[in-house]
Amino acid sequence: MRKRTVRRKVWTKDANAFASAISGACIIDDGRLEQLRVRDRAAVEAFRTGTATDQHWRDIADLVNISEVLCEWGVGTQEVAPVLKDVERHLREAIDRYQRTQRMGTTGPGLKAFADLLEYFDLQRTSVGLATYERAVQKVIDRVRSGYTGSKVEPQGATA
Repeated sequence: MRKRTVRRKVWTKDANAFASAISGACIIDDGRLEQLRVRDRAAVEAFRTGTATDQHWRDIADLVNISEVLCEWGVGTQEVAPVLKDVERHLREAIDRYQRTQRMGTTGPGLKAFADLLEYFDLQRTSVGLATYERAVQKVIDRVRSGYTGSKVEPQGATA
């Protein structure tokens, strides 16, 4: 019988802890931020032209959910909360319209609410550090996976 041995795992330490701390505290870099903005604007544009799909609906629902988490953490709570309620209502109307007509779209006030949400969400996104934003995104992902019922808009609702 062999004697058991402990195999120790060697953890490599970060060569520059200060650099990783600074990168977590910095704001999202311009390249990634512009990619996110283009995707968000494309979703709103698809709703404007009446060519929106369930993926565009999910993109806007994700904006609502991330913005809601940032509001819970105190980032723009007073300004964004009324817009969130309006956008949630218009997203529900869009789903109802999709179930009736098989076309995803929204009204003029819905487009205005989506545009307001984009503006406020961009301000929220640029006023927090990268680590905080990534934690908010991860919290939304965890909520969706766990079937969290407190969320106002569930992204899987578009395929109903």
